[in-house]
Amino acid sequence: MGNVLTIEPGIETALGHCDTCGHESRVFRGLVYERGEAYGTYVCYYTDAHPELGVSMAVSLRGWGSGADPLLKECVALEWRQTETGPGCMVVDGSATSWAKELILGRILSRAAALASGRATEAFAVSDTVWLHDSRLQHAVHGS
Repeated sequence: MGNVLTIEPGIETALGHCDTCGHESRVFRGLVYERGEAYGTYVCYYTDAHPELGVSMAVSLRGWGSGADPLLKECVALEWRQTETGPGCMVVDGSATSWAKELILGRILSRAAALASGRATEAFAVSDTVWLHDSRLQHAVHGS
């Protein structure tokens, strides 16, 4: 993606409690800008007491901002996990995630479509920017 991305972290809210441990499940979000123009959004879901479950992340690209066509929105589903060698992120099949029900995110891409279209590369650029500039992602991946 050769262009500099910036983010604007948004709100974080509790969604309820884990049936297993009783700890809160949470979601946080933010906006993504490319060269100062609206480019997309990210949404992350996690349960604080279960870092082994990872963080489910949706990155919605295109169709955001004033005058943009919302029908152009495409969403890549990612999963962040802590591994033996450190944190990692991978593209998952969006249709098999809860993100598929979130119509505001746009067309949910399969893993194959995200990789073939180049959207996965764009989503990784967004997730890297979020990792570096929204400390909530590192907290969620590492757990408290």
